Amino acid sequence: MVATMEGFVTKTGREPPHPSTILDLMMPMLSGGKDEFGREVVPPRPLTFDRISEGRLPASNTKLLYLPTEILALVVEAIPQGSLGSFALVNSDCRQLARSRQFASLHFDYSFQTWNILQKLGQESVERASASNNGKTKNLALGPCIRRLTVATSPSWLERIYGVELSDEFQALPEEEKSTRMRNASKQYFGVYIPTIERILKDQATLPHLELLDWQDHVPVHPSLFDAIVNSSIRHFKAFRVQVSQPAVVDPPRSHPRGLWPLQTLHLEIVAPFHEYTMDLTSLCICLLKHCSATLKSLMWANRSKGSPISTDQHGPFPSFPSLRHLRIRHFDFVDTHLLRELVHDELISLDVDMKSYQPFFDHRGRVPGLQVFVWDTPHIEFSDPMVFLEDNTQLSKLSAPFPMPKLVLEERILPLLAGSFSNLKSLSLLWAEEEKDISMQSLELISRLASLEQLHLSAGTQWGWRNDWLIDHEKLRHHLSRLPLLNKLAFSRDSYSNGIYNTCERYYVDGWFERDNIGDSNYTQENFEEDHRNRILHEADLYAEVLPRLEWLYFGQIPMAIKQDSKTEKKHFEPLTLERDDCWTLLRDMFGWKEL
Repeated sequence: MVATMEGFVTKTGREPPHPSTILDLMMPMLSGGKDEFGREVVPPRPLTFDRISEGRLPASNTKLLYLPTEILALVVEAIPQGSLGSFALVNSDCRQLARSRQFASLHFDYSFQTWNILQKLGQESVERASASNNGKTKNLALGPCIRRLTVATSPSWLERIYGVELSDEFQALPEEEKSTRMRNASKQYFGVYIPTIERILKDQATLPHLELLDWQDHVPVHPSLFDAIVNSSIRHFKAFRVQVSQPAVVDPPRSHPRGLWPLQTLHLEIVAPFHEYTMDLTSLCICLLKHCSATLKSLMWANRSKGSPISTDQHGPFPSFPSLRHLRIRHFDFVDTHLLRELVHDELISLDVDMKSYQPFFDHRGRVPGLQVFVWDTPHIEFSDPMVFLEDNTQLSKLSAPFPMPKLVLEERILPLLAGSFSNLKSLSLLWAEEEKDISMQSLELISRLASLEQLHLSAGTQWGWRNDWLIDHEKLRHHLSRLPLLNKLAFSRDSYSNGIYNTCERYYVDGWFERDNIGDSNYTQENFEEDHRNRILHEADLYAEVLPRLEWLYFGQIPMAIKQDSKTEKKHFEPLTLERDDCWTLLRDMFGWKEL
C-alpha cells in the first residue's frame, strides 16, 4: 500500500488543517433504531458499448458484440454478478462490458482498491493529455464506465494504514507517537488523496459519464473542490454536512457552454469547521446556486453554520430557477424575499419548509398552481399560528407534518380544513403530540371523511428513543378507517402493545420477553417474543384486509407487510417483508413526505 500511495505526487500550496482534524473521519454518525428496509440503492444501468468504448468499433469478431447496442446492454445486465469476472476474460471488449457493471457505481472508502482505481484514472488522464493521443487512451478506458461516485472514508482503513483510531489504546500512546501518526494520515489524505480526486473530477474526458457525486466525508475541504465539481460532468451532487475550510466564491465553470453548470439535483449542506462555527459560507452557497439556476430541478439547501442573512444588496441579483420543481430549505435568514420569490414559483411541484421561519412570505405567497406535495416541517405549531398558505393551496395531493402537533390544532383547525376543502388529497401523514399518547375518536372521524386518501400514516406518543408509549387500538382504527374506499397503503409508527403482564407499554419492544422471565417463565426467550409479536401483528393485518379491500401495504408493530393472495383459495393475507423488526424511518419519510431524487 505504501508503494501505491507514493506513486501520487501532489503539490497544492494549501495550508493543511491541524493533524488532529483527521480524527473527524472516525466520528460515527448518531442513529436511532434499526432503519434498513427500503433504503436499498438501485445500481445504475450499464451504459451501451458505443459510450463506454468512446465510439470505437469492437476489436473482436464475436457475434454477440454486433447486436444492436440496446439489446447488448440488456444481455450484459442479465449476466449474474458472480460471472462478470469470467466474462471479462473473454476479450478486451467483453472486459469493457463487464466493467460497465462492475464500476458503474464506485465507493471511495480509502481502501487499497480505492487507491488503485485512482491511480488507474490518473494514468488515463495523463495519457489523454498527450498531444499524440488526441484526447483518447490507447486501450479501452475505465473512466467512461463510471456513472456514480460516493466519497465516504471508512475509519477502518485509516486504522489499518496509519494506526489512527478513536480508542483508549490510541489515546494512551505517547504524544509524539500520536502526533506522528495523525500527521502522516493528514498529509496523505489532505495533501494527496483529496487533490487527486479533485484533479480527476475536473477532467471531463477522464470521467465523461459521471452523473452523480455523493460527498460524505465530514472533514474540511478546500473551496477548490467545488471548482472541480462545477467543471465536472456530474448532473447530481450531494454534499452531506461537508465542512469547508474557508469562505470563497467559485468562478463560472470553464468547461461548460456559456459558463453554466448543467446540474439537475443539488443537496447542499456545507458547514464551517467545528472550531470556526461563525464562518460565513453563504456567498459560496449563493454562488453555486447561480451557476446551476438554469437547469436545477431539485434543491435541498440547509444552513448548518452561522452565516450572514441572505439579501439582494449583498448576494444579489438573483437569477430565476425555471426548471426547479422540488424545493427543501432549512435554517436560513432572509433580509428580503427576492430569492424566495424566485425559488417558490408557480411551477413548483413539491415544497418542504419550516413555515414559521418564513411566515410573512408564505402568508402572502398565495396559491402555487403546480404544488402537489407540501411537507410542513415546523417543529412547534401552535393553535394561533397562521395557516394561510395551507388554506390557499387546497389542490395538494400529498401533505406531511413530520413533527408532532397538539390535539387541539389537529382537531379544530387542520383536520376540519382538510375534510372540508382538500378533495384531491391522496396522501396524509400526521403525528399527535407526545402528551396525547393516543388518537381521539374525533380526529379519526374527521380523517374518515377524506375519501380521496390512498395512503395514510399516523403516529402518537413519544417520537424518539426507546420509549414507545402509544398503546394502539386497532379495533378503533379499523372502525373509522374502513370508510376510506381508496386506501391502499397504511402505516402506524411508534405504536406499542401490552404484553399482558404490566399495564404500561413503554418498554414492550425493549424487554417484553424479559418481563415474562421475571414472573417465572424462564424458558421464554427473545426469539419467542419476536415470533409471538409477529403472529400478533399479522393477525391484526389480516383484519385490516377484510375491511379495506384495496389495501396492499401495511406497516405497524415495526413490521412492513404486503398483501398476498392464495392461489387456491384466492383469500388475501399479509406477509412480512423483513425478517426482523425495523423502524423504517427513511422509507416512511420518502413514502409520505420528501423523497430525495
